[in-house]
Amino acid sequence: MPFDHAAWLERLKVPNPPRVLAVGGEERAFVEEARQTMRSLVLAPGTETLNHDRLNAEQVGLDRILMVAESLPMMGSLRLVEVTNIEKIDADRLKPLEAYLANPCPSTVLLLVFGQLDLRTKLAKLLDKAALLGRFTHPKDGEMRRI
Repeated sequence: MPFDHAAWLERLKVPNPPRVLAVGGEERAFVEEARQTMRSLVLAPGTETLNHDRLNAEQVGLDRILMVAESLPMMGSLRLVEVTNIEKIDADRLKPLEAYLANPCPSTVLLLVFGQLDLRTKLAKLLDKAALLGRFTHPKDGEMRRI
């Protein structure tokens, strides 16, 4: 059964959004739509620059990511921490992320963005268990709507 990105996005539109989400895959338009949806749901108008952090896991590392995720929002109730290239985190260094996922910061929405994610990896299994996971692929010919 194909992954329904519209249904996945609807799961976000609740008064209390999930605290950890992981999105990615080859259909980048769907990934960007998920990112924009989270920005509009989480960030209060006027606080976007105060409560929105964009980090690259390859450049800053997991310790920095988790430190930012644990920090409190300013002049708002939630902060959004977007992390790209999460699949680049070394599998041997996932213990701190696993601990965070077991008890995420209640005032942070952690949005983990990946390019491709091999479902056999330790990271994929961890995210599938502890986060709202969205893997967006190109629709196949039979799945596309006819006009």
